[in-house]
Amino acid sequence: MRSWLVGIAVVLGSAAAMAAEVLVWKDDFTTFDRSKWTPETGLTRNERAAQLYLDDASHVSIDRGALKLTATFRKGGYRNPFFGSDTTRRDWRYNRKTMPYASGAVNSFGKFSMRFGRLEVRARFNVASGIWPAIWLLGTVQDASHIQLNNPLAFNRAAATIDWPRCGEIDVMEFATRENGGAPARQAGRRTVYGTFHWGDGWQGPKYLHQGKTLWCEDLDQTDFNRAAWHTYGMEWTPEVIRLTFDGRLIIEKRVDSMRNPDSGLLPFREHYQHLLLNLALGGMANPPPGDGAGYPAAFAIDYVKVWQNPEIAGNGLRVNNRERAFMHLTFADKQARGILPEDARVAPDGRVAIRRAPLVIGGFVPKRKLSFTCRLTVPEQSRPGVLLAWRAGTWEIALMRTSKGVCRFFLRNSATGEKRVSGHVFVLPSGTQTLTAAYLGAGGVELRVNGAPAIRDEQLVFPEAEAGIGFFTLGGDASDAFASPIPRLVIHAVAEGSESPLGMAAVRKGKMAAAGQVSGQ
Repeated sequence: MRSWLVGIAVVLGSAAAMAAEVLVWKDDFTTFDRSKWTPETGLTRNERAAQLYLDDASHVSIDRGALKLTATFRKGGYRNPFFGSDTTRRDWRYNRKTMPYASGAVNSFGKFSMRFGRLEVRARFNVASGIWPAIWLLGTVQDASHIQLNNPLAFNRAAATIDWPRCGEIDVMEFATRENGGAPARQAGRRTVYGTFHWGDGWQGPKYLHQGKTLWCEDLDQTDFNRAAWHTYGMEWTPEVIRLTFDGRLIIEKRVDSMRNPDSGLLPFREHYQHLLLNLALGGMANPPPGDGAGYPAAFAIDYVKVWQNPEIAGNGLRVNNRERAFMHLTFADKQARGILPEDARVAPDGRVAIRRAPLVIGGFVPKRKLSFTCRLTVPEQSRPGVLLAWRAGTWEIALMRTSKGVCRFFLRNSATGEKRVSGHVFVLPSGTQTLTAAYLGAGGVELRVNGAPAIRDEQLVFPEAEAGIGFFTLGGDASDAFASPIPRLVIHAVAEGSESPLGMAAVRKGKMAAAGQVSGQ
């Protein structure tokens, strides 16, 4: 009989040790997902720009599995949707009635932000005079729930509480047509990408600091969008250094501690989260586009955006939809396996994970012989009774229950019929940090080891033959139970032989669980 070793490692908290980096967020743009991106509207940035952004299919679309941002020209101009809404008449974003060009831009403000990690974006664009496509990140507030996402000022200077450039800006890629001067200058302006860092305590003078470098690319100057080449733009960001790359070639590398805001002493690239922006601007850093629209439309397409983080790096940060997210990494032979995190999981600054009303759930695989889990958790001194660990197969469950006095025992129950059998073996699990290894041994029953020493063994607790196999495992209490332990540096390992078809997990918790957005190996 052919067998597989199926390994599952789930890491919660930035302090957990794991060698491999984790794919924590991605978008392949099979559809436009507004839970990940907000299209920008109006005049959001750069007073020299010749265009406004519009949220419509002509300027933000999905084309052949890629996000396509298109810049267009209209002789009569495009109306600014926010024209006249500023009664003070002081802000240029509200006072310009029309603009000759319109284009597309999206950002992840309030929906995704990160601190440290590796970013990869595959993109292409055709060249027209005045285009300025960019892939970049801005320092962001931790909670953007109070910001009106449809307000153009919300995107300017990162966020209301962290002004630019104090927030820090990472320009992973900028392409700016600069056609002034002779032929060599015009040629360079159509075949060069920029990688730049911005920081400081003011937007001009000695308080504003920036550093960037350029990289020549021969095939960038393509006026036909359908013939434009795809390239991969990357960022590697650690607490020590940031590297920006083009097709794996280094554009610029700079140490984080060398980018300190001069007055405040803040290190924005060590302290701030950053959100993503993808936009096709005109003018500004590039030369102005032509007055008659020659060479347009132009487009900037993004095939995918992927973000990895290494849980071994202290200080990693990840926020999805204004909430801190825990790491979840799955590696296994069965590509259909799934992991699920509860919606109310919380990660504290010290790496502890609290699960308040629902359990952590790992599963979707069906090992046929035996399965063991090892986890490190903190047991509170005073706690109400609750389930610490549980395996489920169909309607059957084997669980490890701990009473308020610390007494632990296994029991087998059928959630459909109420049938239950409690093990006669008990063990007192003291408070404090413990390492638990709980094993389902198939015909050999169940076993618990605490800090490596045998604690409970019951050979009679076995899933009925018809229900053999394990659907999933929980830690932290039943979904209907308020009990949960704080879980520091949680590492769970599962090894099983003979993995077969996975169980569907969509209806397991009747809407109480949220599919983890950072599951790799799928």
